[in-house]
Amino acid sequence: MTVQEIGKVLVEGNKTAFKANASRRAGQMFNEKLADAVGPKLPLMVRGYKDEPWFRFVLANAVAGAIIKFGYTNEKLLLLADAAVNAANDDFLGSFEIEKMIDDLIKDIPLPTDAKKEV
Repeated sequence: MTVQEIGKVLVEGNKTAFKANASRRAGQMFNEKLADAVGPKLPLMVRGYKDEPWFRFVLANAVAGAIIKFGYTNEKLLLLADAAVNAANDDFLGSFEIEKMIDDLIKDIPLPTDAKKEV
């Protein structure tokens, strides 16, 4: 591969990463503003949940559903709804601490120290 070809691959990779990260950040900001707007209107007993990842996940999906139903002709709204759902999904998935769950799952499984293939 030539230096120019490597440069082209890097430029394309960076474009893709830039778009994905810009979308995630826009979704994150939208979700924060949405939670801040909805939070004070929630019953007092559940207001503390507005910052929980599961609540933002539900809220982002509910708002995205409304946008799809009523704002389907507005491309910018649809992009924002998609970004909000993606950001909320990422935050919600991150709240599960999957790495710890996997570690806990495999910690008692004995791993062979000398792996030999048997035929």
